[in-house]
Formats: sequence, structure tokens, C-alpha cells
Amino acid sequence: MTAVTVAAAAVLGAAHLRLLVLSWRVRSVLPFLCAIVGVALAGLALVSAPAGHRADVELALALIVLIIGTILYGIGQALWSVLDDAPSGGDTDGESLGREARSNRTHEPEGSTMTDRIDKTDEQWRRS
Repeated sequence: MTAVTVAAAAVLGAAHLRLLVLSWRVRSVLPFLCAIVGVALAGLALVSAPAGHRADVELALALIVLIIGTILYGIGQALWSVLDDAPSGGDTDGESLGREARSNRTHEPEGSTMTDRIDKTDEQWRRS
């Protein structure tokens, strides 16, 4: 039973590390926090299982936190895709929010990100 517990803790730890990396790349905070908690729970189960302690509770909590983190990650990605597909014309608040959110994405054309606009304004200020 100890070998099964250790294997399950290792698999859950690896899944949480994957969620941690994915959340870090897209800068998603809540799944990142869930992944940190899950890594800690899986590590606790991994360390306490060989000592004879039943780590069922830690593994169950790690699985629940993994499911919650994955759901939060999926919701975040769905919201980003909705914001990316928003129409670019018009002056409604939702569309301007979509444009502001999209300005920080990496696939935008050159000169459309906020940093490019700041650099361009800075250059114009120095010329005058």
C-alpha cells in the first residue's frame, strides 16, 4: 500500500507542477495558488507515506485542489478567448476592456502593445 501511495503522490505532484508552469506562463493567479497548495500536499503525502502514516487525506485534498485549479485555469482561458474575439469597433465599455486586455497579449502586431505606445510617446517627448 505504501508503494501505491508514493506513486499516487508522485503523479499528483507532477500534475500540480504542470498546472504551476501553465499558470505561470499565462499569469493566472488562482490556478497558480492551487498548484502551490497541491504541490505542498503531494509532497507531504510523499514524505509521510514511507514513515507509515496513511496519506489518504492529503492525496484526496491534493486531487480536489488539482480539479479546482484546472477548472479555474479553463475558465480563465475561456474568458481570454472571449476577450480576444470581441469586435474592435464601437465605444462600449466591454469592447474597450477587450482592447485593453488584448494589448498585453504577445500575438498582437508590432506597435500595438502598451509598451510600444509608451516608447513612442517617450521618443516624441524627447524630440520636443
